[in-house]
Amino acid sequence: MPSSATLTTLRARVSALLTDTGNAVWATGTIDEALRLALHEYSLKRPSRAIGTVTLTAAAREVALSGLTGLIEVERVWFPYTAASPEYPPKWVLWKVLDNAGAFTLFLDVKATPAVDDVARVFYRKLHTLNGLDSATGSTFAVEDDSLLALGGAGYSCLARSIDLNETAANMTASTPNYGALASMLLGDFRRQLGAQKRVTI
Repeated sequence: MPSSATLTTLRARVSALLTDTGNAVWATGTIDEALRLALHEYSLKRPSRAIGTVTLTAAAREVALSGLTGLIEVERVWFPYTAASPEYPPKWVLWKVLDNAGAFTLFLDVKATPAVDDVARVFYRKLHTLNGLDSATGSTFAVEDDSLLALGGAGYSCLARSIDLNETAANMTASTPNYGALASMLLGDFRRQLGAQKRVTI
């Protein structure tokens, strides 16, 4: 079940874990960036699965994947695909993803050259979103992982604090190592839980 968490609610949970509910130590901007980093790391381990379509704008075997927001990896491709009357059985085809300086293109390894306006249905993995973060309007991660992301956010927040306090000699001998150790502990726990096998329910 998708989480109903928002940036505001997860930010509050991170602040509570850090016993800084008034944000006297960690500014909200720091926490937001920490949650962004935690969500990205989470996504690489437990990506969101999605289905999208791409339409060819030229008679060619290559089509841009820029319309598939947050793309991590393509899993399967159905081509050609007709939304009004889907082919059966699905026409699974061979494909490759080409990376042109960060611009991903889908190469359709098919015998006949595709035509303009042909459509490919793409099954893929993507980055998760958190409602309110980077203009996202919904959260896609599982509700049971709210606490895990708050833990990761707290760990990255402590890491940021240890870097910030590294500027003075007094802090370098006490506060900085303490925050660094706390970051290591929290992020270690976050990664252990993240790497654990998720129980699948049907």
